[in-house]
Amino acid sequence: MRVKSALTQRVQPYRAGMELAAELGEIKPELVLVFTSIHYAADFATLHAGLMDGLPGAKPLVVGCTGDGVYESDRLANHGISALALTSDGTVRWQAALRRGIFGDVASVAESCARAAGGADASFALVFAEGTKGNGGAVLDGVKRVLTCPCRRHGGR
Repeated sequence: MRVKSALTQRVQPYRAGMELAAELGEIKPELVLVFTSIHYAADFATLHAGLMDGLPGAKPLVVGCTGDGVYESDRLANHGISALALTSDGTVRWQAALRRGIFGDVASVAESCARAAGGADASFALVFAEGTKGNGGAVLDGVKRVLTCPCRRHGGR
């Protein structure tokens, strides 16, 4: 597994995506985790377009979320985008699933999402959920109904 990270504070989303791609492209990422400050929330599509246009070869799976700031290995900022690119050189099969309705029957929604993203065949999982209104414990309960890999809750309380 090879990894590479990058940080940009470029304000314009498309150019920010291109800047990240220039930093991450050398490893030909299969997965890119993108963490942005809330400033980019209104224009994720443009940020994504810049990232995809700037990356060579096969396009990676891109997932992520927003937060109050961004963190990089040697710095942090209250505005910007931090990205972590991963490549397994084809040894990992990356999958993603999205489910809405996290405010209803949270555990069932999380269970459905875990099934759609690979279910019991998954070796590891990254789970992102609405953190300010969703019930993280119920999300974990639903995911644990499906996944056979170890599951632990990080962050929050």
